Amino acid sequence: MYVDPRGPRFGAAITTVVLAVVLITSSGWLLGAQAVVFGIGAFAGLRFAPYGFLYRRLVAPRLSPPAELEAEAPPRFAQGVGFAFAFTAASARGT
Repeated sequence: MYVDPRGPRFGAAITTVVLAVVLITSSGWLLGAQAVVFGIGAFAGLRFAPYGFLYRRLVAPRLSPPAELEAEAPPRFAQGVGFAFAFTAASARGT
């Protein structure tokens, strides 16, 4: 499957803000929520990822069609890596 490359970039921007807030506030529940977002994107697919949904509903209709598409596999792999790190951090935080 191929995706609009601007979608994962939009999700990465939101993720950056969320993780910056986690670092500033040490919020365990927000880190856990981000781990869930990563997990959905990695295991269910980018079309089910919450940030992808926001992109498709709110941002994409205001943009011209993408000049080219990219394979879904690399962003999905990145979501899996993010899930592994966020899950590990959220789990360690609970101990």
